[in-house]
Amino acid sequence: MTTYTDDLEQYVVKLHHEFEDSGKCVVEIRPRAGTWPTFFCAMPMDEKKATEPHMTRGPKDIPIDKAYMINNKNYEENGKWVMSAENKASPAYSYFLWCKEFPTHLQFGEIGNPEKTFSWVNDLD
Repeated sequence: MTTYTDDLEQYVVKLHHEFEDSGKCVVEIRPRAGTWPTFFCAMPMDEKKATEPHMTRGPKDIPIDKAYMINNKNYEENGKWVMSAENKASPAYSYFLWCKEFPTHLQFGEIGNPEKTFSWVNDLD
C-alpha cells in the first residue's frame, strides 16, 4: 500500500495493491481532517474505457467492492469522467475508486467547493 499526502496534509490517497491478483486496483481517498459532505472524483475521459472505474465508500483502510451510496451520479464533464455521491467523506470513512488499472491522475474533493478540491498525479511509472 502506498500513501500520498499533500504538503498541508488535507487529504489521504492510498493505493491498495492487494487486489491486483484479481485484476483490480483500488485508490482510497479521504480528508485528513474535517469532512467533505458531498464527494466527487474525476479522471481523464480517455482513461475511462481502460480503467473501468466504479466508486464505493466504507471504513478507512477497508476497501469494500459493493456499497450503498446516496444519490451517486456518473457523467462526462469538460473531458473528464466524474463520479459523485452525497455520502460524507471523513477521516474515518473513505471513498474507494476501483479500476482495472490505476489512472494517471485524479481530481477529487467536496462538490462545489474549490477550497476542498485537490489533484493527485500517479507518479509510480
